[in-house]
Amino acid sequence: MQPGGAGDSHPRRRPGMSLLPPAPTTGGLPRSTRVRAPGAVAPGPAFPSGSGGCPTPGACATIRGVTVADSTASLRARLAVLGRELGGREASHREALERAWGKARRLRIQVAEGLAGFREAVVTAGAPHLEISLEEPHLDDKHVRAVEFALQRGRHRAIVTVKSRGEVTLVGPFRQGKAEGPCRSFGWEDQAEIDEALAAFLERFLEEAATP
Repeated sequence: MQPGGAGDSHPRRRPGMSLLPPAPTTGGLPRSTRVRAPGAVAPGPAFPSGSGGCPTPGACATIRGVTVADSTASLRARLAVLGRELGGREASHREALERAWGKARRLRIQVAEGLAGFREAVVTAGAPHLEISLEEPHLDDKHVRAVEFALQRGRHRAIVTVKSRGEVTLVGPFRQGKAEGPCRSFGWEDQAEIDEALAAFLERFLEEAATP
C-alpha cells in the first residue's frame, strides 16, 4: 500500500503543515489570543479557607506547626509588653530630659558664636580652609537620658554632652577611632566654671584640628 492511500492512517504531511494538535479554544478564539473586555480584572488566586493567606496548604513557612503569621503576632504582642514597661520607666525622666535639651541648645549657640569669631579671623588671615563643622543637638549616642553635639574637622572631634541628671560633660578633643577623652563634668548651675572650661576646651580642639 502506498503512503497516503485509502488504508493509510497517517496521511502525508504537506509542506508547512504542523503535526501539533490545534490549540484549545474558548468562545471561538484560542486561549492565547482571547480578548478580555475593557475594564475587566483578571481573577486572582483563590486561597483555600483557613489557609491564613497562604496560596496553597504548606506554602507558608511553619515552625513546629506555627505559621509565620502566628509567630509575628506573638512577637508583636511580646515586644508591646516590653515597650509599655520601658516607656513607663523612661516617662518619669521626660521632664529632666527636656531641660537637658534646653541646656544643650543654649550651649550650642554659645559655641557657634565662638566659632564664628574664629572663622572670621582665619579667613582674614588667609586660611579659609580651616573649616569646623558643628552638629545640631541630638540624643546621646551612648546615654538615652542625655543630649549631645559635636565639633569636627577631619578625624578631630570634641563632644559636649548634657545629661538629664544635671551635668555638662566636655569630651576630648580626640581623634575619631581612638578612645574618647579626656572628660570633664560640671553641674548645670556652675555657669561661670562651664564658660571657662568651655573656652579652654575649644582652644585645645581648634589647635589640634589645625595642626598637621
